[in-house]
Amino acid sequence: MDFWARLDNLIEFKNLTRKEVAAKAKFSYSSFTNGRKRESVPAADVALRIAKVLGVSVEYLLEGELPTIKNDKDLLELIKIYRRISSRDKSVLFALAKKLDE
Repeated sequence: MDFWARLDNLIEFKNLTRKEVAAKAKFSYSSFTNGRKRESVPAADVALRIAKVLGVSVEYLLEGELPTIKNDKDLLELIKIYRRISSRDKSVLFALAKKLDE
């Protein structure tokens, strides 16, 4: 996987959009799409800002392995459900998961 594939995976996982990440990283959206089309890695300072926005290291964006989450449809569905439920239900779900893991 390349920089842009890892970036897209993180954006999806964090439930953000490319435009949101570009804005938060002070990186123009057109540069984002052009870099993706050219398959060129952004400058180090831009890559660092993007990494900070997503809470990962630049090394991960440049060289890291993609988590298997993208291919795990059950896990992706659980994450979508988790994002939709109330805080109280999240606590209940978390307690149940801890019990099941014992």
